[in-house]
Amino acid sequence: MGPGPDPCPAASWAGQPAGAVEVPAPPAEAGGVFGTTLPLAERYVRMLAGPGVTRGLLGPREVPRLWTRHVLNCAAVADLVPRPATLIDLGSGAGLPGIVLALLLPDEIGRASCRERV
Repeated sequence: MGPGPDPCPAASWAGQPAGAVEVPAPPAEAGGVFGTTLPLAERYVRMLAGPGVTRGLLGPREVPRLWTRHVLNCAAVADLVPRPATLIDLGSGAGLPGIVLALLLPDEIGRASCRERV
């Protein structure tokens, strides 16, 4: 199944007007890393930059370096995962590294998330 169109364009979440959140563009190497799932990775970065900051999942100073410090760093681990494998990301945060790895290894990862932060 391909990524399809983005149902959450620009910064339309949480009542924010488009353009309210400056979302970093993906660096050139992101295309080679994510391939056909790059649009989904871009959507994830937009969600981290908007509602992720609003909900306190990451600080606003992290937004300019979302790709380099967070998303691409998580993606680097994908090459180290033996195949076949089953990975489970247990988390209650912003979905790192689980969502990034799920984009790159869709057959190897499952997620379990706690609804409440302790």
